Amino acid sequence: MSYALCNKNIIFALDEDLISVKIYAMLKEDPSIVYEKTFTIINDESLAPIEITSNMSYSHSELNTNNSIFLYIQYYTWEIEENELNVNMDNWGFISSNGTGTVVIIGSYIYNPRVTIIINLTILE
Repeated sequence: MSYALCNKNIIFALDEDLISVKIYAMLKEDPSIVYEKTFTIINDESLAPIEITSNMSYSHSELNTNNSIFLYIQYYTWEIEENELNVNMDNWGFISSNGTGTVVIIGSYIYNPRVTIIINLTILE
């Protein structure tokens, strides 16, 4: 088998005929427990943009670390548009606001500029 797993968790197929790859993970505390996952290799040469849109609604009291976008934060550069509400986002994705309304948060994926996340966030009373 001919493939490489880079430090960004991206599989690069080195063999054009490669159609799948298996990745194994072992439980550190019990190496007898092994997880196996087979991935299909897709030859993606498209230049078309990929937009992932999410619509979210939270009240002021719900804007906390449980609703943070921290799972995505490190792989994207973030920008807040239509910011009449004085919405802020810290380094962990925690969002604060001084008002109610809708704000658009856009994340551009740093490893593939074709991928953009658009979050339409409505902040309620």
